[in-house]
Amino acid sequence: MENWLPIRYKNWALFLLGVLLVAALFLRLGYMELRGEEARRALVAMEMLVSNSFWVPTLHGLPYINKPPFYQWILMFFFSGPMNISEYLLRLPGALSALATGAMIYW
Repeated sequence: MENWLPIRYKNWALFLLGVLLVAALFLRLGYMELRGEEARRALVAMEMLVSNSFWVPTLHGLPYINKPPFYQWILMFFFSGPMNISEYLLRLPGALSALATGAMIYW
């Protein structure tokens, strides 16, 4: 029962499965409301972007030192592009990380 699909179709089946998984991951990325820490991460990154304070993250004008600023730097990079700040851009680094992790596990 293991060889029910010929070799030439197995590659296409994996490719189609990968395309469907990527489409499912990215299709409605920006339609859900912000949950948990997402809003706080976005606010800290936006404040860093507006105030040009790249080394000390702030939240409502006060230093926010609970976590290192590396993720906020990544968010600032995505927020500084030509698109507006949105839920899609907020979740894009996490989705790309999940996709890269899945690819590394596969290979």
